[in-house]
Amino acid sequence: MKKWPLILLLVLIVAVAGVWMLTSGFQIFTQPNTNDWQLALPDTLVPVSGSTPENNDPTPASESTVEAQTSDAPEAVETEETAPSEKQNEDMASVVAEEDEREVRLPESGTLVFQIRGKNQGKETYQFSRLPDDGFQAFAEGELTTEVALIPFSFAYRQLLKMDDQFQPTYFATELKGPLGLGNQSTSVQFSNNNATLATGRDVVEFEVAAEKLVIINMFSTFALFPLLFELGSPLATFQALDAGGFDESGEFLSGSNYRLGTMALQQLNDLELRVGEEKLMAQRYLLKIAGPQDNYQLLYHQGRWIGVVGEVQDDQGGLFIVYRSDLYPNGFEVVASPF
Repeated sequence: MKKWPLILLLVLIVAVAGVWMLTSGFQIFTQPNTNDWQLALPDTLVPVSGSTPENNDPTPASESTVEAQTSDAPEAVETEETAPSEKQNEDMASVVAEEDEREVRLPESGTLVFQIRGKNQGKETYQFSRLPDDGFQAFAEGELTTEVALIPFSFAYRQLLKMDDQFQPTYFATELKGPLGLGNQSTSVQFSNNNATLATGRDVVEFEVAAEKLVIINMFSTFALFPLLFELGSPLATFQALDAGGFDESGEFLSGSNYRLGTMALQQLNDLELRVGEEKLMAQRYLLKIAGPQDNYQLLYHQGRWIGVVGEVQDDQGGLFIVYRSDLYPNGFEVVASPF
């Protein structure tokens, strides 16, 4: 009888350990550690015009509010000395027009959801901002989930892209973190004129790139820049694309000299019908041809704004791979007819 307390204690310890493994302990083996990023958050993330979605615009002030703000203001009276001449008005209008022409309206920042066969497999938040000097940057942070033996494993990533005033890349970095440090990877690319220096750990390689129309394609938010880079109404646009720090068709990480660089084509297709709730939405559709049939994606735009990507899942089950702007469509959208 004296052994029963010891046995009960051992059972209690095993039960507590089991609960811990199913909660916090289990997460250690399935969730990445995101407390020690090498790629730090940029300190220059300052939103610029165009960074706020239209559906989040503040409500205009009511007439009573406007009257309250202006009722005490003295009425301006123009005299011959103070009234601007017609020539001055024309000069001022010309200056304003030139400033508006120089001002680049960046794409709005947003959030993404990744779906495979209708199941959420990841998410991302991205932001565009202006650099202190002449240039821009895009920063993205997200998480992807994959299943191994029916157990979900999550991978976190960060990406930073710096560009000049023509939206050509000057620096790109991406970092991937997996559970228990498995799959951790860090890649950076420095661009100078027609040369690129890619570093993954101690593996460094140099290669030539195009002087213009070079696009980093393994960063989804760069698709939001396409209306600024290309005339989307044209039947076909070609450019050079770099995939570094991403994954190939078999899911292997592209590291070191195992990068992909080649010519891509952006081809306009017929509009694609989407359903958002009870509403119908016709999206402008462009085929992004990368390396082969398994890499073909279709980029979706609506009223000049990037709203998502559709592609085919390359496995025995098939189905659709969808990326959608969750800040615009919180519940996603439905593709009415097969786009392929």
